[in-house]
Amino acid sequence: AQFSPFAALTGYDDLIEEAARETDVWIQPDESARETLDRRLRRLLAQPQPAEAAFTYFVPDEKKTGGAYRTVTAGVRKYDPTAQSILLTTGEVIPLEYLADVEELL
Repeated sequence: AQFSPFAALTGYDDLIEEAARETDVWIQPDESARETLDRRLRRLLAQPQPAEAAFTYFVPDEKKTGGAYRTVTAGVRKYDPTAQSILLTTGEVIPLEYLADVEELL
């Protein structure tokens, strides 16, 4: 016990790793991109069966500025106008504010 290592800076390595972890910057879509997304979503919602599509959206990081873009392939189960979000068939909820792209799959 006399010669056991002493960790004077407990947690320092975790702080260094967190500071070095990179995040993406959220790029807010312009008006033209928003109109395109809106048109694609309306087309998906108008179909009787949930059509498969690739949804790319931004997930804000909980610990630092920025976040990550994520792409999920699923169908739209429900649109919630109050929360301004869509519920996918996978159970994921995407806030429309962070939706970056919708690509309908054939």
